[in-house]
Amino acid sequence: MRSPPPAEGVRLDWLAVPEQVRSAVEHWAASAVVSAISQRSGFSPGVAARLRLADGRRLFVKAVGPEPNPDTPSFHRREARIVAALPDDAAVPRLQWLFDDGETG
Repeated sequence: MRSPPPAEGVRLDWLAVPEQVRSAVEHWAASAVVSAISQRSGFSPGVAARLRLADGRRLFVKAVGPEPNPDTPSFHRREARIVAALPDDAAVPRLQWLFDDGETG
């Protein structure tokens, strides 16, 4: 039996996220981001980062734009809809917030 391929995408750093989006996260959280650890593994060509906020909370954030794959934003929108629709007793992290400055289709 063959093993699945390793999760090796091209992840970006948190600082590659546009300032407008980073500011929106801080505004929603009502706290500044004081550190960010970008996660290198995964398949989507965006950002996956563990953030620490000034008030001590921690967040996991995913962000993606249309470059280099214009289909990726729609994949993330679909993931958000699915996770938000899961029952409360599902053993998954809860979707806390969604910021989408693109098309909603």
